Amino acid sequence: MYLFIEKYNLVKPGYRILHFAPEWGLAQKLRNLVGDGYEPCDLDTDRYKHIGVRKVNLVEDAAKFPPNSYDLIIHNHVIEHLPCNYTAILFFLHRSLKNTGVHLFSIPILSGYDEESLFPLTEEERHRRFGQFDHVRRFGRESLNNTLGLVFRMPDYYDLEQKFGASICELHNIPVDARKGFTGHTIFMFRKNDIRLNAKECK
Repeated sequence: MYLFIEKYNLVKPGYRILHFAPEWGLAQKLRNLVGDGYEPCDLDTDRYKHIGVRKVNLVEDAAKFPPNSYDLIIHNHVIEHLPCNYTAILFFLHRSLKNTGVHLFSIPILSGYDEESLFPLTEEERHRRFGQFDHVRRFGRESLNNTLGLVFRMPDYYDLEQKFGASICELHNIPVDARKGFTGHTIFMFRKNDIRLNAKECK
């Protein structure tokens, strides 16, 4: 994730950053760079009390984020936990980007097709179907263009070695199988105009 931030110069003093389920190391770097402009958030504040997150329930609160307010929004493996229409969440978050803002995130992409259930399943059933006891969906490589690809203008292919070079990937211990093709390690980087949903077209 930080490779993208560095290469594309996504963080500057004075920027506002919204970071969900913040990773400790990344949170430290971002807070050092932008100070009070860094806003870590999560539903489980106790889990992230060492970072000092603001409590946010994305299912209930995503629509409340003010439009055109953030320079960078980050969330890694968050969307698969949300028991709601995740397209709406992505739309509301993207709407809160400034015109020059960037949306960085990852989701668990597996072989096969998407599957989702908002039914109150047992933890065992969720683990069997979605790979983890607290997931409500899985994203399948075969159907990605018809799910996430209908929300954002997707790249045709994902190749970290092409973006950063093999030596940089090796330096940062990025597994070979995570460098090419869409996987759970894939970092999506979308700018404001990469979203395919346009509320103005509905008027």
